[in-house]
Amino acid sequence: MVLETLKDWIGKSVIDELSFESEKENQIVLCIGDNQYCFIEPNESDALVHIFIYVPILRLPDNTEEKSHVLSECLNKNSFSMETGVATIGLDKRNNYIFLGHHTAFDLYDENIFNACLADIIENGKKLITTLNAINKPIVTDTLKPESISGMYIKP
Repeated sequence: MVLETLKDWIGKSVIDELSFESEKENQIVLCIGDNQYCFIEPNESDALVHIFIYVPILRLPDNTEEKSHVLSECLNKNSFSMETGVATIGLDKRNNYIFLGHHTAFDLYDENIFNACLADIIENGKKLITTLNAINKPIVTDTLKPESISGMYIKP
């Protein structure tokens, strides 16, 4: 039910260039640009349903100096949410991806609030992808595939 409601809200969204990339059980993947994705996952296993929205930004470089520089930039951009809006920058240690993520209880959303949050996360995610990948070109070493990152929040 929650997933169907979210799909309906997204379908009515006014966000430019938004398209469904794929749908998996309990997940919506939106293509938000060239090789850029936004994942939406409701967690219906709890008594209170939470919605997780996240945009993978980049994979951390292996080089310690580059990694330190990228993490420093992420912390700086995360300060006081000035460049992240309603979301925060995080690190998925399982795959070393930096992501912009947000979660909230489904009951706190309505169509307008959800679409405003989604638009904010997508806009800031795209900006962060551009600015953080520009820090050091060798950082991007592989092509992002939705199946390589999905389930960030749901499966710890």
